[in-house]
Amino acid sequence: MSSSTPSTIQLQFRKADFDFSSQDLPWLGSLIQSHFFHALSIFIPTSERYVSSIIQKQLPNIKDDSLLKEAKVFIQQEGRHAFLHKRCNQILIHRYPALSRFQKWQTSGINTLDRLSSSAFRLSVPVAFEHFTANISRHFLQHQQQWTNEKSNAYIDFLHWHCLEELEHQAICFDVYKQEYKRTIWIPLSLIMFWLPITILSVYGVQAYLLYKDKQLNRPKHWWAFAKFVKKTSHLFYDDIVKYLKKDYRPWTPEDESLYKRNRP
Repeated sequence: MSSSTPSTIQLQFRKADFDFSSQDLPWLGSLIQSHFFHALSIFIPTSERYVSSIIQKQLPNIKDDSLLKEAKVFIQQEGRHAFLHKRCNQILIHRYPALSRFQKWQTSGINTLDRLSSSAFRLSVPVAFEHFTANISRHFLQHQQQWTNEKSNAYIDFLHWHCLEELEHQAICFDVYKQEYKRTIWIPLSLIMFWLPITILSVYGVQAYLLYKDKQLNRPKHWWAFAKFVKKTSHLFYDDIVKYLKKDYRPWTPEDESLYKRNRP
């Protein structure tokens, strides 16, 4: 299996840096939108380190030079993402100390899962994670004004940069999986039966907790606003899950390439 990333998309490690210390909430268009990405951020460092470790162990088995190069850059980029999200999370945990418990539960769960997983299931994990991040990143880049209300700050710059790199990643883990296993049934099965319910409950659960702590769920009208947000965004997790079963499926589309090029500085 060779790389299916378009030749026009050149991955590179960018040592980006952002100062989160001077921003006040809400840093996106609303507190609901901000806390959605805060909830994602809490889980990202552990998730990206785990995904990177799986791809790192697979490097000796990658025969295609272009895919091997992309996989190595992927690991570097994920490391930078985890580092910056950890910095962002330190500010969040200082304000909401109980968030550290969610991170501990996630770490414990992933360690248990890793011990019990088959090799095929384990290699499907990065594909599942990148499925979620690519969908969310694509939506943010397509509708950035709706998410931000045309604000500009370090958090938004960071999110824009991260979303572009996640879009770059959308084919890499799938290509690595396909090199090892021709049948892709494990990918939609793991998404539907495992990662989809766990991710939705975790992200929206933490988002609800943060809104509760900021007294944004103390009235019925606030519950309705949160319910509408969940209804509007939940498709970002389950969209296109069955696409992995299509013969000769390739993650990148011409629309993705155009979106990427429009947003790349």
